[in-house]
Amino acid sequence: MRITAYMLNSKLLLIAKENAPVRKLTDKKGRPRKRAVGKKGTNMYSPYPGNLKNNGIHRTENGVTFDYNKVGYIGYANARSSKPRFIEKTVEDFCTYCVSLGGRIVKR
Repeated sequence: MRITAYMLNSKLLLIAKENAPVRKLTDKKGRPRKRAVGKKGTNMYSPYPGNLKNNGIHRTENGVTFDYNKVGYIGYANARSSKPRFIEKTVEDFCTYCVSLGGRIVKR
């Protein structure tokens, strides 16, 4: 199998989106509820569950970026969400994937 930069970039984006936390809200009857959280105009505003997953993670030519300009609560979510340390877990999962392809990790 030929390993390309585009393939690794796509896998990194997929892993980052899988590890991103998504709010799960239910109303009194058990139905999913979609509502905003935070104050509009601040960096802690989330218009709907899954905003971080859909708008905060972008592919670049060298990898993946977490865009603090569109989703300002990435650091807060990384520390205190339902999936804490999701950025570190993304890096670990991607390194594990690279090792499974035959790579190795060299620590400096």
